[in-house]
Amino acid sequence: MADVKWIKFYVSILTSPKIKRIRRMPDGNTIALIWAFLLAQAGESNKDGALYFTEEIPYSPEEFALQYDFEADTVKLAVTTFERFGMIEIFEGIIYIKNWEEYQNAGGLEKIREQNRIRQANYRQKLLDNAKSNVTVTEEITLHNGTDIDIEIEEDKEIKKKKKPLKDKNIVYFPNDEKLNQTFLDFIQMRKSLKNGTMTERAISMMITKLSKLDNDTAIALLEKSITNNWKDIYMPEVKKDYQSVIEGWGND
Repeated sequence: MADVKWIKFYVSILTSPKIKRIRRMPDGNTIALIWAFLLAQAGESNKDGALYFTEEIPYSPEEFALQYDFEADTVKLAVTTFERFGMIEIFEGIIYIKNWEEYQNAGGLEKIREQNRIRQANYRQKLLDNAKSNVTVTEEITLHNGTDIDIEIEEDKEIKKKKKPLKDKNIVYFPNDEKLNQTFLDFIQMRKSLKNGTMTERAISMMITKLSKLDNDTAIALLEKSITNNWKDIYMPEVKKDYQSVIEGWGND
């Protein structure tokens, strides 16, 4: 399932405020260890930070506990803790590592993509050569086979086009509210200015879902607050207050 064989793991993670606070919790050392396992599994899954058991089946806490020999209740506590601390997010039952780009090597990923591109190109060329060598009856059959291959290649080009990152310019995400749509575009632009902040299509889709659950005025206010503070996410006031209390607690370390 994975082409990526390693991820970035900063040595400072061992002394980060979040990990230090987690380690003081009951079973804290185990929970911190689970975080390392989650990062490794996200790299193994190679699905933009999502944790998958197979190509189609995402990990549940119970399955993750069984796979890596942890207590299920401890994994559930770890997932709750990581979500509260903004380290993961859960969308439609799938666990995602937040800011996954920070754990990736852009150059390494580009090398993998190039290797895959060359491998696919060689495979298509082999198909083309085999088609030419096998067709010897009439010119009509040769042309017919060649057309099939051309169609396959053109379809593949269309698929690649669809996979390219969305260009947010002039895109309408919220057709019923021009101000909300423009504020969301401004938020995307702000994210681009941050290190590893460019939003993927999945991240944009998740943010739209989150905003759609709010009234438009609240959504605009939260987006503007995030833009002002260069936050990568939006926070409801009570969530931000709770998160701030955690940050203030770190100062007592």
